[in-house]
Amino acid sequence: FMVDSGSGLNLIKQKCLGPHVILDKTNSLSLQEIASEIIITLGAVSIFILGELTEFYVISDLIGFARDGIPGNRFLRERSVILNY
Repeated sequence: FMVDSGSGLNLIKQKCLGPHVILDKTNSLSLQEIASEIIITLGAVSIFILGELTEFYVISDLIGFARDGIPGNRFLRERSVILNY
């Protein structure tokens, strides 16, 4: 995963989902700023991370960035993450 404190959404590639994860295909978005073209998410999933249910928008494995996902600023804020660099 890549941490992006400027991202408003949590994103995850489809290949990271197990067969038991339910994809809500009615909850999709158009994204414009993560690639040169507009990306339509495949839907949304809820995943337990650090003991809390977290919503991630699912993107195609073909999207051209090297990481499998991005926890966004809401995820970081809700968990009181401090980034020092």
